[in-house]
Amino acid sequence: MKKSFVSNREIALYALFVAAIAAGARFYIPVGGSEFTLQFLFANLAGLLLGKKGGAITLGIYLALGLIGVPVFAVGGGIAYVLRPSFGYLLGFLAGAYAAGYVLERQKSPTFKALLIAGLVNFLIVYVLGMTYNFLMTNLYVGDSLSVWTLVLYDFILQAPGDILLCFAGAWIAKQLLPIIKREAVGGGSMGASALTETKSRVADKEASFNSVNHEEPDSKPDTISDGMEEEKR
Repeated sequence: MKKSFVSNREIALYALFVAAIAAGARFYIPVGGSEFTLQFLFANLAGLLLGKKGGAITLGIYLALGLIGVPVFAVGGGIAYVLRPSFGYLLGFLAGAYAAGYVLERQKSPTFKALLIAGLVNFLIVYVLGMTYNFLMTNLYVGDSLSVWTLVLYDFILQAPGDILLCFAGAWIAKQLLPIIKREAVGGGSMGASALTETKSRVADKEASFNSVNHEEPDSKPDTISDGMEEEKR
């Protein structure tokens, strides 16, 4: 039987994180001319907990939903969102989630330090892509004059401390949740197969026992019937 690209369990996790990222987009704090939301926390957790493939798929679904018009972004959705200077941060979420999962790929039980480093790698990618996109779109498309200093002030100095704290929070949350997610993954996979094998073994034992009894009955029944007939004759 060919293995599917994603399992039902993975689909459920992707849907859960898409919903969490969308909800996080609504919890925002205006900082200057920019927006500080909890999107990064959940996008980072997607990469830390679901791995590079799961993180990328989750953010890809999130972006696709937003671009087709579902209002999952901070200020709505729609294809025109690509023209917003802040759209680069959304692209950064996808690339950063993949990178975070990649950093942790070879670690069976990541430490808090490893999770924090992966989150910080995510953070750097999000900010590099987001700030670059903002600078180019503002100056070349919007037509406003945005200096490098103004960009650094509003898009990094004022926002980065909060997202760095979210990296610490994300590492701590991921450290608590990873054992649960991995345990459930094993429970639904190898342990489930083991339980199925054990059940089949028990059924086979019962069938063998039943057949054994049936095979013995032909030898015992004639004697029992004969004895009964003799009693009736008497």
